[in-house]
Amino acid sequence: MDNSATSAEPAQDGNVNECVALVQSQQQMLMTLLQEQQRLQSELVRQNQEMRQQQQQQQTSRASVRNVPSSSLSSKATYDMSMQQWRIWRRDIVQFAEMCGWDVKTTVMNIRLQCDEKLKRVIEAEFGDRWIELTADQALTAVESILRKASNPAREKEKFHKLNQQPGETGKAFVHRCEQQALECDMACPHCSKDLSEWCIRDRVLAGLHSDQLKIDLYQNIDKYQTLASLVEKIDIFEAASAGCSVLAHVDADGEPESSEPADDGEAAVAALKSAYKRGKSKSHQKAVSTLEECSDMITVDQEMVRQHAQNDGTYQLLKQRIEGDTWPGSCSNESDMCMDPGKWIRDLIPCIWIWDPLRS
Repeated sequence: MDNSATSAEPAQDGNVNECVALVQSQQQMLMTLLQEQQRLQSELVRQNQEMRQQQQQQQTSRASVRNVPSSSLSSKATYDMSMQQWRIWRRDIVQFAEMCGWDVKTTVMNIRLQCDEKLKRVIEAEFGDRWIELTADQALTAVESILRKASNPAREKEKFHKLNQQPGETGKAFVHRCEQQALECDMACPHCSKDLSEWCIRDRVLAGLHSDQLKIDLYQNIDKYQTLASLVEKIDIFEAASAGCSVLAHVDADGEPESSEPADDGEAAVAALKSAYKRGKSKSHQKAVSTLEECSDMITVDQEMVRQHAQNDGTYQLLKQRIEGDTWPGSCSNESDMCMDPGKWIRDLIPCIWIWDPLRS
């Protein structure tokens, strides 16, 4: 009896262990199922949020399409349009697609629809059904490639090299014309494909400037103007200085303009500025007579006035003696130093004129 009871106890312990292991396995399975269910729920929530966002975007896109005026749509791209016109058209169609909320496929289809008949035929011949598989950037690049093949770079370069600054045209305006024409040309190096536009524009601006004086100055100091920006800065400085000097140079002593022609070079402008400054200064100071003829004319006309004011004033007495006496240059009989040196006579007479001149006004 005791032996049978002892053998039954290990069997019961084994059954208990198996039950515990089975329960633990089931618990682990339930935990795994619960985690998977939570994951699926999170995924469903995320998908629902994305769907709602897409619906909101679609509603916004539809509303934006309704609000975009038809006049905002760019005109059709033509087979013979210039590169400058093409760049404007490309920017317009891209912006219109963004305003309308077009997706990639819709944008590509509209790019083709916005081309003229000749350009459409070329696109159809080169791409056919593959056109719809392109991205928006690829479609625009394809159209640009077609237009470049249709253009004549040699003809555009000829126009570029004939550009010259027109009379009255500012340096900045001339540089802008050169830059716009350069966009129509292929300025890339044929060997390394490096863009040489800035170098070509700088040389064209330098050769086409209207002012010879400015061109000479630039050629003499060409090492200082290796970039287009430095050349434009020099042109601006020269034009500003010439404009300021021209205004001062063409105003006479009474403040009236003498001429409407601008100064042609910097040296003439500086000389004119000095002359205008001297004339302006003379308006507030009495003019000193510097030539013998002017002194003679002034004294001959106003001899009577000098005699009336001479009286006991030594200064006027000196002038009176010059008029009535033998010391008048060219009329005295002796070999005095005053006759031999007219400059000395002038130096003696000028103080009299300074005092006498206000009486004439």
